[in-house]
Amino acid sequence: MDTRTRLIEAMSTSLRKRGYGSTAMKDVLVEAHATAGSMYHHFPDGKEQLALTAVSEVGRTSTEGLIAIIDSSPSVADATAAFYGALMEDMESSEFRYGCPIGVPSTEVAFVLDGVRAASSDVFSSWVDAIATGLEREGWNRGDAERGARFAVSAYEGASTLARATHDTSYISDTLEFVRNVLR
Repeated sequence: MDTRTRLIEAMSTSLRKRGYGSTAMKDVLVEAHATAGSMYHHFPDGKEQLALTAVSEVGRTSTEGLIAIIDSSPSVADATAAFYGALMEDMESSEFRYGCPIGVPSTEVAFVLDGVRAASSDVFSSWVDAIATGLEREGWNRGDAERGARFAVSAYEGASTLARATHDTSYISDTLEFVRNVLR
């Protein structure tokens, strides 16, 4: 794995675990096995540019994964079970140390770092669009599909936050049950 990719992954992990404000670049550099010089070579604007890139890259891959799950599932409601199930597994396997790689930095830096906030907003919009497109294929009109998709994404982020805060995945499983009912 190249240095740029290691830096992005280390930043993403730190954002999920510590948030932007508590992410120390020295820790990211140690985790990435990189030097400050190589970080500034790839990210001349430093920490904010690296965080923005990490959110954008994770967002792109998570959107691609969501689309693949939707395309391979019998219904969008079934696809949400896979997406929420992955969240539960992630929470449990990390012992609730990691939050959503998009949600955590978006709420922490919403008024401080416009670039990171905008990147998070773009990711959330891409998730909504992916779900809404799937719902349209199932016969929903676009307006209802977008509302249903916004509900599913909002519920996902809320369940993620509550599960992490309480160390209880029942927030995710209970939310999933309602989301699946709405999307059926």
